[in-house]
Amino acid sequence: MCRAPTEDGSLAHSLAPTVSILVPCFEAAGTIGKAVGSALAQTFDDIEVVLASDDGEDYAAMLDCADPRLRQVSTGRTGSGDGPARNAALAAARGRFIANLDADDAMRPERLAFMLPYAERCGAAVDNTALWIGGCLTKTAFPPAPADFRLTAEAILAPRLPMNALLRREFAGEGWRAFDFCSDVVFNLEVLSRCPEFRGLARTGYDYVKRDGSITQSPDTADRAARGYAAIIAAIDAGGLDLTPGIAAAARAEFAANAGANEAFRAARSAGEVENLEAWLAS
Repeated sequence: MCRAPTEDGSLAHSLAPTVSILVPCFEAAGTIGKAVGSALAQTFDDIEVVLASDDGEDYAAMLDCADPRLRQVSTGRTGSGDGPARNAALAAARGRFIANLDADDAMRPERLAFMLPYAERCGAAVDNTALWIGGCLTKTAFPPAPADFRLTAEAILAPRLPMNALLRREFAGEGWRAFDFCSDVVFNLEVLSRCPEFRGLARTGYDYVKRDGSITQSPDTADRAARGYAAIIAAIDAGGLDLTPGIAAAARAEFAANAGANEAFRAARSAGEVENLEAWLAS
């Protein structure tokens, strides 16, 4: 009953939207409907949603949706990773502001409406991510805080939760790095380095849903984390990331500590003491 958007976005609005929402898609058939539905239901509706298929699937056809705000691109690969998929969507995006939405998560209806004034004034803003496991709210990224505050490297590094900013396109730089782990954290640190007025918001508008089979619950978590931490530390040491000296120092210290903790987790798993990272972190 609905026309599917074409690869070149020919069904999209002729005028550039205010916000482009990037949705990387990999093995997301079971969740993409809820994610995209939450994006298209935003009370601030001058948006486009750019799907980036990273597994060859036609997610637009799955959705069977004629909404002209929906577009689709492809990485042309299978499993290239969240970073490359987000970058494929970023390359096609036309909005003045960029937001990211993972294909198994959801945005609350007023999220963009309450974030956009901060992003317009300060360049970038991130709200208080809520973590859901098994249908239960487990924690949020930020502790009780003022309605908004200037974000710091420590505030980005400490929560161990993904935080998805709304930002002016120019602060996205070249996009997301292709690290095996924590590419979203590195992206936010680079945004903070370019945009020192980056704001944190106490209000929650993003629901992060952790499911069976997620990265932190998979058997190869420790190996992926070890590769990711090593690559990030090497990039920091080589000056290969767009970070201020202070943010680079804070990031290196945190990722080095994480690498050490990851080795402890690897040992505990080898000894049969835990099954996955989630269980180890909770112990």
